[in-house]
Formats: sequence, structure tokens, C-alpha cells
Amino acid sequence: MRTHKVLTAGAALLALGLVFLTGGQAADEKDLKTALEKLVKTATDKPDDVQKAGAEFAKENKIDNESIKDVMDYLGKRDVTDKKAVGWGVGNKPGDIKPDGIELKLRELAKVKMTKTQMEKETDALVEMSNRIAAVAAVGLASPPKKVPGKDPKDWKQWSEEMISSSRDFAKAVQSKEPDAKKKADAIKDAAAKLNSSCVNCHGTFRD
Repeated sequence: MRTHKVLTAGAALLALGLVFLTGGQAADEKDLKTALEKLVKTATDKPDDVQKAGAEFAKENKIDNESIKDVMDYLGKRDVTDKKAVGWGVGNKPGDIKPDGIELKLRELAKVKMTKTQMEKETDALVEMSNRIAAVAAVGLASPPKKVPGKDPKDWKQWSEEMISSSRDFAKAVQSKEPDAKKKADAIKDAAAKLNSSCVNCHGTFRD
């Protein structure tokens, strides 16, 4: 993971004329994660504000189209054996929900219908997952690439916006009180497939 300095945490020290001394990679990652968790909270509590908050996050933390990968890495697989791994995983307990990575879990949900037991057990974790996707997408929306042949920033913007709106639809499907387990499972699968398609389309065009 490429590191970069997160300026928010050091702003007060700089204002006092002190030198902002980073603590190396771990410190940078810790600051980035703390700031990102605040953005996730905005996506959770004030979903209509997440795009604006994502733009502010990108500006304050100097996220551009190169360093956006540092943010997207949090959607990767959680690995408790690797101290450099930053993936959030799915749920509070590592490995309790499988696969334990947001991107991987989303792909699975887009292909395989959930069982009634899974829906009852994983609701909170999947809603949290949707808010994390929305937060990352909001930062991505504010960090478009330059236009080059075959890669139009307008497409990047469209898919980022679709990720944000589709993540909300996914959360609604997961939280639905639909009494028919089959209908609810179908709705979750459809919502997951729509959300995943935005990710796949964007990756297919812009991921090197």
C-alpha cells in the first residue's frame, strides 16, 4: 500500500509553527483509517451529505486518482496475520462472516441467494458494508482521472455516483421487513448485482 500523509491530524501543530513529524507508514495508515471511519459515519447517519463529505475528505487528505487506491484498499480482504493489510472485512469478528472482504462478499451476494439464517445473522454487518462502500465511492467521485483515450472521467463520475445510490438500495433490501424469505433473498441478490456491476464496470475501464 502506497503511503501518503494525512494532514488533518497535524493541522493544529502546523498552526503553532511546529514540525509535523509523521510516524512512518503505520501512523499514516492509522490517520487515514480514522478519517475514513468518520466519513463512514456520515454515510451512515447523514447519507445525503456523503458526496460533500467525500469531497472534503479528498481535499483535506490530498487524495487524487493515484492515491485513491489507498482508500479502496479498505474494501479488500481482512487479513489479521498481515500487519500491513488494511481491509475492513465484513462484520466485527474476523472470519465470522465469509468471505471476509467487502469486494469478495459483494461478488458472492450478486451470484448466490442468501439463506434465511444468513439474512438474520448478517443484516447489521451488510448494512455497515454498504455504508463503507458509499464512503469509498464518495472519495472516488472527488478523485477522477485525467481524460485519456479510452478513459473518460465522465464515466468514472457516473459509476461512482451509481455506487453511492446502489449502496443505499442494497442496504434497504437487506433491512427490508419482507416476510417472504425467498422474495427478500431475491431483492438482496438483485441489489447486490446492481451495486457490483458499477464496481466491475469501473474496474474494467480504469484499473491498470
